[in-house]
Amino acid sequence: MQQGPSNERLLALFLLGVVAFNFPLLAVLEGDGNAPVLWIGLFAIWAAFIVLIRLLFGRQRGERKDD
Repeated sequence: MQQGPSNERLLALFLLGVVAFNFPLLAVLEGDGNAPVLWIGLFAIWAAFIVLIRLLFGRQRGERKDD
């Protein structure tokens, strides 16, 4: 029985974060200046990471924490 996320999944999540919040991808989101596309993109990526972390660390419904 595994007690948490594996090291490989944590490393993959970290590397995905490095790529997602690095210059080349953020330059794509910069847009033409009329709409705050960069800010919307940053918050969307941030929200996606929160969901991924919840899926990675969250307990399944019905699981009980053993003390």
